[in-house]
Amino acid sequence: MERICKKCGEPQSIEMFCNPSCKDGIGFICKGCKNKNRREWYRKRVELEPSYRININKRMRRYRNTSDVYKKRRESLKEFKSKYDKERLAGISKEARQEYARNYYIRNKEEKIRKAASYYKLNKGKRLEYARNRIISLGDAYIVNRLENKFKLKGNTIKQNPELIKVYRNCLKIKRLIKNQK
Repeated sequence: MERICKKCGEPQSIEMFCNPSCKDGIGFICKGCKNKNRREWYRKRVELEPSYRININKRMRRYRNTSDVYKKRRESLKEFKSKYDKERLAGISKEARQEYARNYYIRNKEEKIRKAASYYKLNKGKRLEYARNRIISLGDAYIVNRLENKFKLKGNTIKQNPELIKVYRNCLKIKRLIKNQK
């Protein structure tokens, strides 16, 4: 049995038409045309409002954080991974694993350097913008990095004392205010 698509006007089999909101479950526009419409709508929406893509990602993150199904799946994957790692690494010492990692790096050094260089070239603007935003917003990661480099503190010490981050962030804000007033 065939039906003619209202959009492209081509006769196609009934399996190509699907619309659960219709009484019989068979729509009037074929799947190909529907997909084309959706892609076009999304492209236009992102062009008009670039934050739309970010909002979709936020919604997905929110879903992942609240969905019971997602949490159960994540837990089962963690269990499987921990079991697999225990079986795989049973009887292998830490030194042997480090030696393997060192040898792997040596064997694949050129490939790693090539990939890093191509990523660096392709995403230079993106990386610079990320770094600029990180510095401007004085995010925790930036503050922790500054504390580690300037005062030679360890990450665990900083995480155990979150007031260090707050105090140093305020110090940086004051320095910036003074610098901007000059």
